[in-house]
Amino acid sequence: MTNKKKIESISLNNFLKNPIKNIRQEKNQILEISNNNLPVVYLINPILLKRFLAIETAYKETQLNINSSNLLFLKKIEKKKTQIQEKQCGKFLMYKSWTPDKDFLKKSSLWGINLNQYPKKSELALFISYWKAENRIFHHIQWQQKLARSLQQTRRFDFKKNKKRDINKLPNPDSIIPEGFRGK
Repeated sequence: MTNKKKIESISLNNFLKNPIKNIRQEKNQILEISNNNLPVVYLINPILLKRFLAIETAYKETQLNINSSNLLFLKKIEKKKTQIQEKQCGKFLMYKSWTPDKDFLKKSSLWGINLNQYPKKSELALFISYWKAENRIFHHIQWQQKLARSLQQTRRFDFKKNKKRDINKLPNPDSIIPEGFRGK
């Protein structure tokens, strides 16, 4: 702002006599209300308040843009870092966009793990999230072997077919004595 306006001060007692009149008569955009020469509160003209709010909104939008561009930049760095790790030593930490090879089912059968279908997105997401948290480093082929073993274990037990036993049910044995056992 080129023209700075002076902040007008009024005593608290004078302001309380007729506050609306004092606000309307104020020519400056800021009114200081003081008691014993100490400021108690500042009143801001609605025009100036709109300016402050516009500045605050612009600042927040700028911060949001800065944060989103930083996030994109950090994602690019993470992707390049994992690519460099793979090229340098062959071993890498598990990352979000990791996928097994296209011939994963063929390789898994060579390892003695017969899978009938490629991993689902949910199975792959579960595997990745687990191993990201573990913070372990393996070669790509080792990651694929771990995935194959994990799929074999989770798919072995079909949750829909195998119902849990009712632990409250009492067994009802039959009265037939198998051959080779003595009866009464």
